[in-house]
Amino acid sequence: MRSLFDTVTTSQGRLVSRLMVCCIILFANYTSAQSAEATSTVYGPEEKAADAARLQDLLKSYYLQLREPTQTQATAEELSSREFARRDAEALEKIPFSAEKVRLTGAEGSTALAEITKRLMDPGLPASRRDIAPICLIKTRLFGTLVASESRSLQPVGKSHYISRVRLQPGDTIIAISSNEWEVQLPEQANARDYLITLYRPVDGTPELHLFAVEDLLASDKPHIPSWLPDELGIKTKEG
Repeated sequence: MRSLFDTVTTSQGRLVSRLMVCCIILFANYTSAQSAEATSTVYGPEEKAADAARLQDLLKSYYLQLREPTQTQATAEELSSREFARRDAEALEKIPFSAEKVRLTGAEGSTALAEITKRLMDPGLPASRRDIAPICLIKTRLFGTLVASESRSLQPVGKSHYISRVRLQPGDTIIAISSNEWEVQLPEQANARDYLITLYRPVDGTPELHLFAVEDLLASDKPHIPSWLPDELGIKTKEG
């Protein structure tokens, strides 16, 4: 049975072959037209420039069609990481929680990551652009005073999922992305901590955002730390 990667690379290879054939035919037709017109009419500089511009536009269009899959489809390394994470998630004892719940416990955060792994491996879900990063605006107030404000880009990981690691101060925090806002209250007596923000923004549906402390995630029993997590997040289990 062919793997998902085999299917992706095969389809990309067929697309490249078709585009190459089209480009060859277009160029042959262009040069043939030039030869034919040269024997019957005077072919001026303006006509030559117009034909050359049309050919360049066609080649640019085909190039964009060729480039588009690289902006959406996962690489071989990413597919391998997702498969490894899927096997790990299947053995996980999941702690259920509501999709509307924003702040999660460490165990619930592990379940949230497992749910992302499941979606990443779902062939029924469409791929999403990998070159678009939503901007997240974070504001925290403590006793009514603004104590922290920052904007952060969420990193795309595929299938309309985005993730980031942020350090939050205690108090009332508002997380805004586009026209959506989520509120979360962190204990006023606590210290600043590192949190993971996960965002699921399907094409048709309500965005789903979750927030959980990295320390709580790692302290939970056998947490799901998927291999598809970006290395820049710096999240490793005690075993490495």
